[in-house]
Amino acid sequence: MKLPFRERKKIHQEIVPSKQEDFQNSAAIIINPRARKVTKEVIEYCKHFARKQKRAEFQVYIPDSLQGLEEIIKKEVVQKRSGLVLPCGGDGVLYQAWNQTYNFASEAGQHVPPFSILGCGTGNGVAGLVGSTNYKAVLHQLSTFLDKGKKISRLPLKEFPLLRVEGETSKGERTKPLYFTFAGSGLDAEVLNRFNEYKDKHNGLWKGWRGYARAVIMTVFETMVTPWKTDMSAVALRVQGNNYYRYDPHGPDPAEVKISCAPDEDILIDLLKNEEEEKKQEGEADNKKNENEKRIHAVVVGTSVKYGFGFKAFPYARLAGKVDGGKFHVRVVAGPRGKVIFDFLTHIPSLWRGTYCSPYIHDYFLDDFTVEHQGEGEGIPFQIAGEAQGNFKRIRYQKASEPMRVYNALKPSWWRKER
Repeated sequence: MKLPFRERKKIHQEIVPSKQEDFQNSAAIIINPRARKVTKEVIEYCKHFARKQKRAEFQVYIPDSLQGLEEIIKKEVVQKRSGLVLPCGGDGVLYQAWNQTYNFASEAGQHVPPFSILGCGTGNGVAGLVGSTNYKAVLHQLSTFLDKGKKISRLPLKEFPLLRVEGETSKGERTKPLYFTFAGSGLDAEVLNRFNEYKDKHNGLWKGWRGYARAVIMTVFETMVTPWKTDMSAVALRVQGNNYYRYDPHGPDPAEVKISCAPDEDILIDLLKNEEEEKKQEGEADNKKNENEKRIHAVVVGTSVKYGFGFKAFPYARLAGKVDGGKFHVRVVAGPRGKVIFDFLTHIPSLWRGTYCSPYIHDYFLDDFTVEHQGEGEGIPFQIAGEAQGNFKRIRYQKASEPMRVYNALKPSWWRKER
């Protein structure tokens, strides 16, 4: 089933000006030399752009490691109060730079400066939402903006709510809080693990959408042949609060429904009970077969619509942000394994566009919950913003207190009127 037109139509968010804070009229371009589309030409272009700017100071930095990135963020961005940070690469360098900036700025009692993406990565999830996939076009817009006598602090921005994510391994080791726009556990993390494995083994031969497509196909095949490797059957989704929202897009008038619950209640229990009742009605008496069918396949969470490669994995993320003070979009993939895979493979185009309402995808709006693996073993595969993180026993998602503010390069009004 497709969404009603009012849900499918493109929603343009307001372009808000930058907050007037005590930032300098300067910017730091941070280039990830290992990003897919970063070449010598890209690096030289950024350096040339920085040299010719007269109305604002631009500096180019090329960190050779995560430790190098930390030093640059601490000394060149936070301590010098840069008014704009421009990560050049993919989603990885964007989130790494934002998290480091947030940590050091919080220690110093400062706000996080705005960011502007120079999209040169693989998926470019956030860059695609703000029109920053062409780094030359973004730098040209910034140059035009500054040549009109305007300061960096007046750039039009788009705010992205963030997830605050913490994980715990089977050994009881906890990760530091990380901030991203999407994460997940289950089959999506398995796909990313395989995708990264292909890139490392084949020296970049399987980068981009080809590698991702191959990873999807191979993961689906392995799931059918050896389903025990990705065991999501013992997963609990516990709400940290007294209520949550269930969104049902299948009805004639899609709406969010508020549901009361006890603190720490597992909201997947009712979902599984309904599935068991359906099986009994269908007369499925082969218990051994039912046991082998993994009922929960993935739990994915997002605050922005797109996942990467233009994939609208969270079509109701904007709607969730407007519900009850702001929630994030949670999608649970559940159902008989064979039926789920067949349904997804036969609706790939509409799934990619975010217009298909699968009976095996269940949507929730939450602001604080925990995914807990109650089975044996190391836990479930986990990914954050497209980066595989390994296996975890417990993952907590919360709504972050501070959003990520990004320069909106989708032809703002000053650009259309004054070009």
